[in-house]
Amino acid sequence: MSSTSTNSEPSSSTSRPSFNQTVTSSTQNFGAPGSGNRVLKIVTSSSVNSGLSPFGQNAASTIRDHHEREKKEILELNNRLAEYVEKVRFLEAQNEKLAADLKLLQGRFGKK
Repeated sequence: MSSTSTNSEPSSSTSRPSFNQTVTSSTQNFGAPGSGNRVLKIVTSSSVNSGLSPFGQNAASTIRDHHEREKKEILELNNRLAEYVEKVRFLEAQNEKLAADLKLLQGRFGKK
């Protein structure tokens, strides 16, 4: 497993924040060498900014707002579905009662 770390400091002519990036790479061989098995190489990268650019903050805010709107919409849809299920159950119970009443009336007055 190898690890490489790179630091880029802002130049005096730019106002970019400092940026740290760590890249880790590992290789795993599944099977005996020369057996035709595949080699899996996993590369992970993590970066830490000391300060987000206005674009990064705006993007994060937009994503968070979109997530909140979706969450609210899902909750509203879930509530609507619960109301429909409750209404269907009520109507099914009412239908069973009416079917029982009909059967009782047919028994009293005979089937025609």
